[in-house]
Amino acid sequence: MRVSLFVLASLIAGCKKSAPPVDPLDQPLGWAPGITRGTLSNGVQWFAIDGGESTVRLVVRAGSADETADQQGAAAGVAAATSAAPEVGEWGTVLTVTGTDLPVALEKLRDAVCCAAPPDPAAAGYHHTWYAGSNVAVVVTGETADVEAEVKRALGGLASGDVPVRTVPDAPTGTVYDVSVDPGLASAHVRLLSPRPLPGGDTVRWQRERLLEQVGLSILRARLERRSRDVDAPFASASAAVLPAMPGMGVNVLEADGDALEAYAGLLAEGRRLATWGVLNSEIRVAEKAVVDAARAAAPEGPEALAEAVEALVVRGFPVPGSARVAVLAETHVPSFTVAELTDWAHGFLAGGTEVEIVAPTEIPEAAIHEVEARVGAMRLEPPVDQGTLTTLAEPPAPGSIAKRSPVGETGFERWELSNGAVVLVRDMPGPVAFRAVREGGLDGFSDETWRAAALAPAVREASGLGEHDPASITRFLAARDARANASIDAQRAMLSGGSSPEDVGIALQQLHLLMAAPRFTEEGLEAARSRVTADRLERLDDPMEAFEAAWSEALFNDPRRIPIDEQALEAVALGDVEQAWKALFSDPSDFRFVVAGDVPDDFDTLVSRWLASIPSADTGVERKQRKPTRDDEASVSIELRAGLEARAFVRIESGGVLPDGSAATRERARAVAGVLETLLREDLVESAGGLYGVRASVALESWPRPHYVVRAQLTSHPALVDEHAAHAHEAFERFVAAPLDAFYVEKYVEAETKRRDASSSVYWVSAMVDALEWGDDPAAIGDWPKHLAAITPQSLHTDAKAWLRSDYLATGVLKPGEGAVEAPPPLAVGRP
Repeated sequence: MRVSLFVLASLIAGCKKSAPPVDPLDQPLGWAPGITRGTLSNGVQWFAIDGGESTVRLVVRAGSADETADQQGAAAGVAAATSAAPEVGEWGTVLTVTGTDLPVALEKLRDAVCCAAPPDPAAAGYHHTWYAGSNVAVVVTGETADVEAEVKRALGGLASGDVPVRTVPDAPTGTVYDVSVDPGLASAHVRLLSPRPLPGGDTVRWQRERLLEQVGLSILRARLERRSRDVDAPFASASAAVLPAMPGMGVNVLEADGDALEAYAGLLAEGRRLATWGVLNSEIRVAEKAVVDAARAAAPEGPEALAEAVEALVVRGFPVPGSARVAVLAETHVPSFTVAELTDWAHGFLAGGTEVEIVAPTEIPEAAIHEVEARVGAMRLEPPVDQGTLTTLAEPPAPGSIAKRSPVGETGFERWELSNGAVVLVRDMPGPVAFRAVREGGLDGFSDETWRAAALAPAVREASGLGEHDPASITRFLAARDARANASIDAQRAMLSGGSSPEDVGIALQQLHLLMAAPRFTEEGLEAARSRVTADRLERLDDPMEAFEAAWSEALFNDPRRIPIDEQALEAVALGDVEQAWKALFSDPSDFRFVVAGDVPDDFDTLVSRWLASIPSADTGVERKQRKPTRDDEASVSIELRAGLEARAFVRIESGGVLPDGSAATRERARAVAGVLETLLREDLVESAGGLYGVRASVALESWPRPHYVVRAQLTSHPALVDEHAAHAHEAFERFVAAPLDAFYVEKYVEAETKRRDASSSVYWVSAMVDALEWGDDPAAIGDWPKHLAAITPQSLHTDAKAWLRSDYLATGVLKPGEGAVEAPPPLAVGRP
């Protein structure tokens, strides 16, 4: 059969060529709903976000890192010269105007970028280079009508400018060192920065590369955390992260504190181990949840969060803000990462071009650093052992039961009485789950011979593990879960506390079960606890503030239980005594009242029956004792210490005594005394004295051995003015006592407290209920605080201040800079700006 050329040509012409398939990884991420955007002809970008407070931000894609050698400080100087609120970072500058009409705000911002060059030549050069249309963006929230027209009217005349293009420099093969001395540090800080080029853009592929980096660094963080918990750990703490150094570049950062050279050796060793042996499958699975959860949490919600995300996009090239796909991509791609893929990533870790930054209390010779590098280079680093991941912390025991349920007034709490005698109070409400359990009787229930074993017990248990699991396996297990439970002991009480996401409540309850029914105590854990407590004590002695605290306790009290345990006393503590002390405090669930609030799951009663009601009840044998108070109730104390290494001084003034009763109304009045005192201090000191860095007042309330209080005021001051500030603080105390204050002070305090409590979270409700139980209040009355606040008047405050701010029980302490302190900055100007 013959086909004419015409027909054949017609057939060929009629066939459409199919487009090549588009790789899904090359698809753009997309924009969030609610963001309108555009670009003027001169390159100025604008973004409009409906809702929220009326705010206009001008974002300049340049910061302090863009200054030349002769422009140091120019970025901050140019920004500070404007009438907007400036925020200058390494790679970007944001000028903000809030609470005014869009045309007025844009006029202020126009002056910042379009005004005549600053008189200082360095600032003028910086301004000319970076404040150009193609390097500027405007972000508007609130009323967003006519944004494009208003931005064009204000900034349309701005020249586009020939802004330098930042490029990722080729990584040098050698290591760059930056070593400096800061005598004010208690320990050295070491940072390793390893440049890693990343693809730029706003595609799925680009986001996937960032997620891969986050998973790899999450694995490294877990390794560093485990290493920091070892007895022979080379650093006190360490972490790893990715920083946005500049568009198109990722920077892996390892940070550690402790002894400079040993911390550097430890970081190098772990970096080399990662680069040599790669990662384990179990590590990937553990890191997955942390990265996915972080991506979900980072999804911006609300106008303010969207505006901040736009800033991150403009300055640092972060993912397109508000895109719901960012979290979805994490859920999709993170589980697909393989051992081979992440091992390839690991092999490039700590490559050439690594920068080493060390800040230490004393000088570190570079020769000593090279000796460390040689030592680590000669080490044989064994691969990490893949011990797999746990699926549960404990085998499910035979469950107990909930014997009785009853509502607790109108509080939203329900009281559950368990079959083993424990009591659980539950409040189902939105938000993360928080819990706390308290029993009366702590260190004061032990003799002078055994209290040290009880004080050391939480550290030994933590360093030993739980049940059959050592600390390393527990850390790996919990790294992928949002659940935590801790135990602590003070003079009056033993406490279990923690929290979890709603999904991980069962894991948190498993930890509570093991803490009470199967705590683990090993000789290795005892030795690790001794080492940690000793190191902490030595570090605290080197810290000026800790030296102040020690002098303060010695001056006010004569009680060895308030002083850190020394090495000799630690060595005398036996493991059997530690375990016995723990069991005496925590093994009987009937001693505890558990308070839980948050978004508890539907099967929470089943989980409580399985993990809490199953804890066997036992008689602990610890009696609640009343030790004699260690401070004379009629004594005033004054100390001065010259130990500070920083260019700031510190003042503490406190008064204490016995409350007339422990009622909720009286406690509310005591808190009001501290709250109003803080307002008085700020008013008298900030506006009258100047040179002040911080002011705070607080009250501590204790129900045992009798209702008592301590009202404390603390000031951070310029050294040259510390005596003046101390005198002003005493005057504020006297002013409070002398005569009733204006009603303004009470109204301001009540308004602030009402706002704080109206925005209450699960943590607040747990604290409020525990507080009521400890003081013997009716739990159904914890919502009565508005009534107690309303009863506070200027006259009642005056009466309380006269009774409680006692001049015969006033303690004053001053910390001043010692020898070798760095020079203080000039005092702040008197009066508010």
